[in-house]
Amino acid sequence: MTEDKSSISKARSYAEIREFWDELEWKRTKKVKFDVVLEPQTNVLLRRKDLSEKIHSLERKRGFL
Repeated sequence: MTEDKSSISKARSYAEIREFWDELEWKRTKKVKFDVVLEPQTNVLLRRKDLSEKIHSLERKRGFL
């Protein structure tokens, strides 16, 4: 970092900038509640049949399918 100060925080190092923004952000935050909907994702891969069957078997055991 140069000898110049950060224009907003007046900090002289990256650590001071981080500290300034971390403290500022927490003062302005408020709790928010929201729902997240995760859509299933499908990936298409070309692989050997025996390997594909083994992967599907493991996915079923772990509850992914």
